[in-house]
Amino acid sequence: MTKRETFEILKLIGDYYGQFTVDQQKIDAWNEALKTYSFQQIKQNLVCYVTQSPAPPKISDLVKQNPAGGHTAPGAHQTLDLEWEPAVEQDIREELQRLRKILGIRKD
Repeated sequence: MTKRETFEILKLIGDYYGQFTVDQQKIDAWNEALKTYSFQQIKQNLVCYVTQSPAPPKISDLVKQNPAGGHTAPGAHQTLDLEWEPAVEQDIREELQRLRKILGIRKD
């Protein structure tokens, strides 16, 4: 993305959100972060974003959207360790004993 395209994105944000101000420092900072992205994709993400949020977007809001326009949520493979092995019975007993001791529970 060129600096001119970055300015166009920021100007659009200002058009959508009146409180959003554009100055040279903001253009330079945003351009540094967005220079490897496609103008068309960022613009498309902006249009999707403004239909869903009353607040101006951050850079991360514009680069992390999926084609459907929503934010991308991590899948189970990204949040869970799906290759776990069940605990052995001895480990379970030891952990329960440790918890009972911490909680002051006596096993009679």
